[in-house]
Amino acid sequence: MTTRRQYEEESAILTSTFEHSPDAIVLVNARGVIVRTNIRTSELFGYPPEALPGQTIETLMPERFHQYHLAARDKFFASPQARPMGTGPELFARRADGSEFLADIMIAPATPGARPEKMLYMAIIRDISERQRLESQLRQAQKMEAVGQLTGGLAHDFNNLLAVIIGNLDLLIEQLDHDTPAERLAQNALSASLRGAEVTRKLLAFSRKQPLAPMTVSLNTLVTGMADLLRSTLGEKIELFLHLAKDLWPVEADAAQVESALLNLAVNSRDAMPGGGCLTIETGNCHLDEEYAASRVEVAAGDYVMLAVSDSGTGIPKELISRVFEPFFTTKDVGKGSGLGLSMVYGFAKQSRGHLAVYSEIGHGTTIRLYLPRSRMVPEATVVAETPAAELAGSGQLILVVDDNAEVRKVVTAQMAEIGYRTLEAEDGVSALDMILANPQIDLLFTDIVMPGTLNGVALGEAARRLRPTLPILYTSGFTEESLTNGTAKAVANESLLSKPYRKQDLAKKLHDLFRSLASRSEPSGQ
Repeated sequence: MTTRRQYEEESAILTSTFEHSPDAIVLVNARGVIVRTNIRTSELFGYPPEALPGQTIETLMPERFHQYHLAARDKFFASPQARPMGTGPELFARRADGSEFLADIMIAPATPGARPEKMLYMAIIRDISERQRLESQLRQAQKMEAVGQLTGGLAHDFNNLLAVIIGNLDLLIEQLDHDTPAERLAQNALSASLRGAEVTRKLLAFSRKQPLAPMTVSLNTLVTGMADLLRSTLGEKIELFLHLAKDLWPVEADAAQVESALLNLAVNSRDAMPGGGCLTIETGNCHLDEEYAASRVEVAAGDYVMLAVSDSGTGIPKELISRVFEPFFTTKDVGKGSGLGLSMVYGFAKQSRGHLAVYSEIGHGTTIRLYLPRSRMVPEATVVAETPAAELAGSGQLILVVDDNAEVRKVVTAQMAEIGYRTLEAEDGVSALDMILANPQIDLLFTDIVMPGTLNGVALGEAARRLRPTLPILYTSGFTEESLTNGTAKAVANESLLSKPYRKQDLAKKLHDLFRSLASRSEPSGQ
């Protein structure tokens, strides 16, 4: 038998639980009139505790939901069991100041067993606006990831096709007389192929599968170095302003991709200001804290360097902002823009462990902020002296070319012959290893990364190094998905990488630099 003291203790516990629930709890009678509310109700809706008792529950709902709520309430009274409010439209609740929030409402009998006219019911109300926003962000991120996987795979296949086309056109042009109709046609075809390669490069950037060469760089140095190019790109109608922070932290990123991203953002801003305006580029140190990261999917808390590009243009409608980073989506007129510029910047930011944020107001302009991770290292020099073309020829070194695409192998071996190298070919990793065993005179292994079979390019390189520890390796790929997964990124980072599609002169320079580096390491120290 329960004593009075036990009853009072249990009653105190229940009262405390009711009052301090993290959800708003509203008790109503059979007529829908509020009898009692808890502390969270006052906090959530902005009413003082004494204001709600005596009001109907509809007081806490926008008028457009009154009929829906009355129907749901009658259905519940007919069979009072704990259940969600219903399966109708998304429910919004209304605060005392008239503002609304997306609500999750559970209704349940509070005094089961009482006579119908004496029954009390409780509505448990939770603000789910933030949850819905995060779920929406997650769905958008998952959609972008799925689109990225599709575009990355397509771009990789197109890169192989373009490598064959560009390589053959390079060789053909060298055999044609200059300034003839045939030579001009071949040059036009080559120009179109290179534009196609640029499109696939942007697709790979969006899908985060482009090869990157991260280094420690200063954003201020990159921005000031691009100022003249940006002014000429923007034209006379647009004024450029630079606000570069002092004592800016260095960042860890691919300098060429940062420059490309900045140029893409500037071009987008220019197109948003057809009548002229102002473009402002700003840099600054910032810390994205745990609260900021928790409210944004795929953002890690930490120190970042911000690169912001702001324009005074037309702005972007709010309903379109969530789509601006999707590939091929553009707000420009037909024929003006590919819809890949912002996609490329988005992919580069994510691949660089950074973050991209956009803010826009119609008629006032747009600001896009690129956040790149802070580096603790000293910025590296980014200027590299060009090697004269006449010095790029090989001297008969033997190179093993490994690629599962026969057409690619044919073009590569032809290019290498033109440059001055001898070649052997293999269609997969297993046959390549057999050739390395049978031909100790091989001077370099040149292999695609993504290949079918038991040995992809990275695994082949590792196996080849076990057979010949000093064998130099040059990897090639349209993207480095295989190297970035399976824990093999370090293996590729320690070697050289030539991105597909490439020109003959790109191949010549990469091979020349590799062999020159090997020669310098093998020379004896100063006498």
